[in-house]
Amino acid sequence: MPKTTSAAVIDVGSSKICGFVASQVEGDDFNIVAQAEIKCSTFYDGKWIDEAQASQAVSSVIKQLENKTGSKLEKVFVGVPGEFTLNVTKQADAIFTAPRKISKDNVGEVFQNADRFDKPEGYSPISRSSVYFIIDDEKKVIDPIGEVATKLSGLISFIFVDNNFKNLVSKAIRECGVKNFDFVAQNLAQALYLIRPDVRDGYAVLIDSGFVTTTVSVVLGDGVLYAKSFSVGSGQMADDLSQCLEIDYSDAEEILGKLNVGLQYSETDELSSSKVKVNADKANEIVRCRIEDMADSIKKCLSGCPHVLSNSMPYYVTGGAFSYVKGALTYLSQCLEKQLFAASASSPLYDKQEYTSAYALISIALSQSKPEKVGFFKKLLSSLGG
Repeated sequence: MPKTTSAAVIDVGSSKICGFVASQVEGDDFNIVAQAEIKCSTFYDGKWIDEAQASQAVSSVIKQLENKTGSKLEKVFVGVPGEFTLNVTKQADAIFTAPRKISKDNVGEVFQNADRFDKPEGYSPISRSSVYFIIDDEKKVIDPIGEVATKLSGLISFIFVDNNFKNLVSKAIRECGVKNFDFVAQNLAQALYLIRPDVRDGYAVLIDSGFVTTTVSVVLGDGVLYAKSFSVGSGQMADDLSQCLEIDYSDAEEILGKLNVGLQYSETDELSSSKVKVNADKANEIVRCRIEDMADSIKKCLSGCPHVLSNSMPYYVTGGAFSYVKGALTYLSQCLEKQLFAASASSPLYDKQEYTSAYALISIALSQSKPEKVGFFKKLLSSLGG
């Protein structure tokens, strides 16, 4: 009987750190064997809020997973939020003396040539993947293997992790006795997991918005072409309600969960928490203002992209912020003047938007953990540093 492929992941969110152990099932689907979650304020504006608390949360998640599975974790894949990553794209060539059929070794030469640049200080490389290739300065392709050319050019996406993030998480994992671990950018994992390959052959935008963080990524091919983050999410929506309506934050969270920003409330409509009642129309206006502000920030992120983007490229939204608040996705679409698609996981069993980065990480981890030989491009997605 063949050995079942399994993988352990830790996903760092802005309001919690969660972990999963999952096993591969038929096709690309998976089955979650164990799950653990510690709610805590983890980071803001690219910095840990409480390093000791974050470290303890990582350790606790690992110990819970080991208790639930009854075995030690051999390897862990860690999902890195956008606020702790840096994306760099580089173009390079491989020139041949005569026309030849492109092989994986030729593609590898392009990757090696692209890797010759000064690495950003304070960061460590974690992945490299292809955005696209160009055959003889004319034909743009996603997979060049088998094509005949005298020159192969490629745009390669490199992703780096902030060393402060890497060092804290690495230390916590090692202290739990786990020696092997890799870091994977959440936005890259989500792009590969949530957006179909035929869609990624053209430009696509992925907006991942959580509790107090939003990452906007431009995706092309198998790589992240550009990414930018800002520290705003559903937590600020609740905070706005708390401050403007002068209610406790816990009550504001309850109100936010009952609000529907797509509705037109009357001046007398009310929403209630377990403790207070508020004017629904006023609460609606407060949250709408925050969504409008987030839309402006998303536009600003995209305006900083150095590449010429298509007006027709699709926009995908994931994460808990815009799925948690009723009508928020539709209102964001109106503010951006773009059609937005909810990027949902392919498995009907695992479709909670707040966990899509974890599900995507599981998918990547399982692809890297398969005992059989993985494809060339899959290998290039693996971590460059432990």
